[in-house]
Amino acid sequence: MSLTSSHQTPSRFADWPDDPASRLAIWLDQRLPLPQMLRALAEEQGGRAAAGLGLMADRVEAGDDLKQAFAAAQDKLPRRLRRQLAVAAESDDLRTALPAATAANASSAGLTLETLAILAYPAIFLAAVLLVFSLFSYVVFPEFCAIFNDFGLDLPVMTVVLLNAGAALPGIVLTLFVLIVAALILSRIPGVGRWVHWLATAAPLVGRLWVSFGHQSFSQLLSAYTAAGMQAPQALRAAAAGLADRNLAHATRLVARRCEAGESIAQAMAASRHFERSLTALVHWGEKNGQLPAALTEASQTYWIQTRHLVQLVQRVVPPLTFALVIGAVFFSVLALFLPLVSLVQNLSG
Repeated sequence: MSLTSSHQTPSRFADWPDDPASRLAIWLDQRLPLPQMLRALAEEQGGRAAAGLGLMADRVEAGDDLKQAFAAAQDKLPRRLRRQLAVAAESDDLRTALPAATAANASSAGLTLETLAILAYPAIFLAAVLLVFSLFSYVVFPEFCAIFNDFGLDLPVMTVVLLNAGAALPGIVLTLFVLIVAALILSRIPGVGRWVHWLATAAPLVGRLWVSFGHQSFSQLLSAYTAAGMQAPQALRAAAAGLADRNLAHATRLVARRCEAGESIAQAMAASRHFERSLTALVHWGEKNGQLPAALTEASQTYWIQTRHLVQLVQRVVPPLTFALVIGAVFFSVLALFLPLVSLVQNLSG
């Protein structure tokens, strides 16, 4: 098995997202002192972030390393900024950590926007259809119910199902809305957020897409950090800090703890259900043959191809499936409403 040892990082700063990690990476490339970088970032971010970043700069000037400064100031930083700076804080090698984290952030942002763009039209279309059906349940369905009751018609099962569903539809729509809002709120609570995220990754197709991309990001980051010579626990913690998949990040930190206890990365990964066996096997091969960064690069490329295929599958399947479901619902509704009327006309004419 022959693998290349290169790992992918963005070749141009324009490819990177406009976030603190990319800013620090650019300033680091310009060889600015760390306290100066932190103060510049504080001026740029402003608000609550400025106080936390200023404290970090003060601690670094007082002799603390970045990890100690971050630990002292992290409670004063906004949640999103805290997650982004955690990557830099977990690594003593900023020249490796920041470009690798920025590359992962760029890939994550691009994939998120692309997936949202694919799902936006079906979601808006379904929301509009639900709104129309809700209006029908208030305006149209009661009129049909009055006709059916006036003539004492024996209604088919599908008509009864439609009328009952129409009566319950507003409550169903409201419940869905409340659940979505609750999920968004709970996802911001540490611990609970991982369970919400786990439910999202369990969703058909889209969940598989997120799992595949999480493994790609993990492989990409760990490849960069191990290639730079970081020890396994430190490389794993830095990789965990840069992962968008918080379940996978939590599992990666557990793997780091097992590595500190003397296990290899592959052994620790094998004990977790969050990592696919194919990735664990490739990591085992890399550790055994002294080519771990190359093995992880190969895994990253494989998962990226798989991710792109899943994106294409979502793009091809979701819109027509949504359209087919709506057409089926409309056909069922028309048939259920007019079958009793056809029976009534036949009885009257006979």
